[in-house]
Amino acid sequence: MFLFGGSFFAKDALADSVEDYNEVAKEHGMEPVDSELVDALEVSRLEFDSVEEFEAFLEAEEETEYETVVEVPKLLQASGTKTYSTVISKTPVMTIKGYAKVTRNRSGVVTNVTKWSQQTGVAWPIGWEHVTAYHSLNSSKKGGTTTIKGNRLYYIMVPKKELSYKRGTTAKINF
Repeated sequence: MFLFGGSFFAKDALADSVEDYNEVAKEHGMEPVDSELVDALEVSRLEFDSVEEFEAFLEAEEETEYETVVEVPKLLQASGTKTYSTVISKTPVMTIKGYAKVTRNRSGVVTNVTKWSQQTGVAWPIGWEHVTAYHSLNSSKKGGTTTIKGNRLYYIMVPKKELSYKRGTTAKINF
């Protein structure tokens, strides 16, 4: 049994097939991935006794997802360089953030943008795989948007089977 949101879920989970879990994952924008990927990124395992329990977890996670909100820029070393960040996903033990380090000349024109994402804390219950990052400038070249793309990774244990999924995620940072 698994306690989730104050309720116990109990069912003969052996009746649930891998296809049942894959169908629920697909309905929530996920796709199966090779377990070597989650092993390489050291994603911690979640355990579920039934497909209903797995679906309840995904629904609760979707309800608590963070909107992409740009934090107040933090001034770094050079006076013309600021780093902007946004929370992509967060749990009590981990945070995934996207960043854009923007350098401007004395006229305020953007001269360089460095983009990245990272996960801090414990990779539980979600891991992060950075895929790509790019930016575009507005017509005045004094601002723009950075787009960060990656995959949130899930490693789950169901009775007698381990499954791994990924969910494509896109975050935008305005600067």
